[in-house]
Amino acid sequence: RRVKNCREMFERNMHEAKLGAAGLGPEWDAQEFETREEARWVAGETVVFAFGQTELNIAHFAAALLFLHHLRLHPSSYTLPNTTDPRVLILAPLALTDLFATPASWHAGMLRLVAGSAARPDPAPVLAENVLRELALGDGRVVVGQVGEPPALEAPGKVCFRRAVYPAFLKARYFVGDGEVAAEQEETRQVVGMVPGDALEWRWKVKNVVMDGADGGIERRVVYIARRKRREFEQESETKLGQLLSKFAVKHHMQLATVVFNSSLPFRAQVAALWTAGVALGIHGANLANAVFMPPGAALVEIMPFRFNHDMYTAGGGAGLRYARWNVSEGEDFPGRIKGESVEECIRGSKKCKKFYRSDHRKVRLGERDLEGVKSLLEESVAAVFSRARDAGA
Repeated sequence: RRVKNCREMFERNMHEAKLGAAGLGPEWDAQEFETREEARWVAGETVVFAFGQTELNIAHFAAALLFLHHLRLHPSSYTLPNTTDPRVLILAPLALTDLFATPASWHAGMLRLVAGSAARPDPAPVLAENVLRELALGDGRVVVGQVGEPPALEAPGKVCFRRAVYPAFLKARYFVGDGEVAAEQEETRQVVGMVPGDALEWRWKVKNVVMDGADGGIERRVVYIARRKRREFEQESETKLGQLLSKFAVKHHMQLATVVFNSSLPFRAQVAALWTAGVALGIHGANLANAVFMPPGAALVEIMPFRFNHDMYTAGGGAGLRYARWNVSEGEDFPGRIKGESVEECIRGSKKCKKFYRSDHRKVRLGERDLEGVKSLLEESVAAVFSRARDAGA
């Protein structure tokens, strides 16, 4: 949603926001609002992101934050001038600002990547004087304001932005294709057809900010992204999959690594786990968001629970990866599914149905057919990745 500083649009688009509580308030009459003594005005252009509890999930957080990465690369596509890096105000609940203040966390690492040295990740209740002072210092700053509890230190009155952009998030991907942005952007053809310029800029940031300049080229490494406690495989299936991967790695002279992405693993270690991986494999879930750190042209193989489908990680979320998907062939049907109702209709119409087929609270079983299918996709992936690498070397 865009809010332009045009008088004829002011009454329609300007909303009062008492920035001590999440969300936007009711519309106000333009003239009455502008003359209110308690209104605090922020001059110039500001990008305002409102995060909620859902952004505690790293996949959802990445979708929002990588849209900020995109917006800062293409400000004119969002009615912002190309001459300056816009100021950004991130409104986030306490649980999220706590993560921002934890340097080794995934959320703090991603914020540093997108915002760079301009970030001010120390949380403070919005409308506190220090937040307003930070915003007043000019363009290029990313300021975090805490919304919700605790409401202490909140300054009186309301805040109004002279000109603001309120972005949403990227749906079912992490990078915007070059053909979707302003015509002035050059097409960047790399490795696998079209790798979005945004994705290449992202990897340049990762290389220089997180990986100390280390190149992220494809190496003969296969990484198994394991899950624990939620949507994990049954023990027998986990064992057989591990044996399959071990034989696969030996056959193709690849190093095999198993990684569990969780809060105990520092952000840099999570990036490094996939930075040079040629092939990665994992069951559907937020952990696959880390595929954005893989080299362009590497391969991601995703295993979907029985009868569940989602396009979030196709091409690594639009990052220019090769992608293959295996749907588990056998499993249980949702007991509450109505006769004659398709699985897709059930999932769209019921959260319980969606969580059931997503196997949020059930372990996933791999049959022999599934193991053979996964093996076949791995073989196809490694052949494609390294044949391309050989061609590039020649």
